[in-house]
Amino acid sequence: MLQGAGLTVSPALTSNISNIKEVVPAVGQIADVTEAANLANSGFSSSVLSNLSAIGQGTIPGLGNGIPINLQSTLGTNSLTSTLTSTGNSILGADLGVFSQHLTSAGTFVSGSNEFITSALLDSALDDGVPGLNAVDGIMTGSFSQVNKAFPSFSTDLINTGNILDLSDLGNLGNPMSLVKNLTAQAGGLSVLAGPLKARGVDPLAFSTLLSENDAGALLNSTVGGALGTGSLTADGSSNYNTGGFNPANRGLAELVYDAMGDVKGGDLATLQAQMGSKLTNITSMQDMMDPSKLFPTSHNSLTSFPDGSGNTLSKVYL
Repeated sequence: MLQGAGLTVSPALTSNISNIKEVVPAVGQIADVTEAANLANSGFSSSVLSNLSAIGQGTIPGLGNGIPINLQSTLGTNSLTSTLTSTGNSILGADLGVFSQHLTSAGTFVSGSNEFITSALLDSALDDGVPGLNAVDGIMTGSFSQVNKAFPSFSTDLINTGNILDLSDLGNLGNPMSLVKNLTAQAGGLSVLAGPLKARGVDPLAFSTLLSENDAGALLNSTVGGALGTGSLTADGSSNYNTGGFNPANRGLAELVYDAMGDVKGGDLATLQAQMGSKLTNITSMQDMMDPSKLFPTSHNSLTSFPDGSGNTLSKVYL
């Protein structure tokens, strides 16, 4: 059916490319001059030879067999004829197999897209026709839409949080101990938070051990004395917490840790962001890493949750 030639680049196109010197005489003249200059080694400078090949670039690029300047970032700087030839071959190739690959890929994309479109239309029809049915969106998005429907903004915000959020432990989201435990995993220790903790009478090494041996949720309601002991902070580790001054033993451990986060600012905060892989631009201390409005600056107004705990009615977090 294809006369044994296969599905290839149009013969008319290849013919015109081959005969461009006859179709556009100026191209042939410029090419001949350039070729002669090169063969004769006439002493023309490289800039002169370059200008010959690029003649007319700003007005009629085709005169010099060139690509228009405004298209070179996309099409490259090779000659017009070679670019046309390579583009045709990249689409159709030298045989039918190359074109078949492109056609198969396009067909797969169309088929996959149609499935999503059909699902979305079905979702809309079910929501309109069945009172109380509002969970189909979550099925399509893996419950992502139940958190935030501002997909582009929320996605960008999530990328900028880096590894601040432990997505495998979202049950402890908002727990200061969870953030610090995640910090120890990313930085290999308490890093810039060690100093502020020690200034409050807490032995950083003992606190790191406490975090590694316990779930963050189990420590949320612990007192400092109950978790770390009482007495005076000593070098030999016989006491891990100083109960003197403003640090009573019955002080909440989470409260003390959150308070210490407030001292991580400036250069220490920049170090912390580098360790956590985050790029937040609107925070002034580590405490802001606990604030959803700072973590998701462009999408927090679209955050939703189930306030009644029933899982039936989504409501805005920020009204």
